[in-house]
Amino acid sequence: MVLALIASGLPSAIRILSSEVNRRTRSGDILGASQCIPVGAALKALTIWPAYHHYEEKNRGSIEVGKLADFVILDRNPLKIPTSELDKLQIVETIKSGKTIYAAR
Repeated sequence: MVLALIASGLPSAIRILSSEVNRRTRSGDILGASQCIPVGAALKALTIWPAYHHYEEKNRGSIEVGKLADFVILDRNPLKIPTSELDKLQIVETIKSGKTIYAAR
């Protein structure tokens, strides 16, 4: 699964994804269960929607011909795993401006 990200760094985008879907605190409590969102919506909240809000949707936010190629490749498809495992996703490769800047061993 390829996940296009506008920016990486702290805090972890994978942790944010898990938090938006599960609303689980570090201590394990669910904070605002009624505010959990589906994985697809959480992915858009990290990619397409921020690009739109920054008027950069023509060159960022999704993977399309002609757009900037900044994205990560994950070890599993976040849309097909149990939501409780989202925080365990691992980055296999990071690509920025079309070049690999990180590859897992």
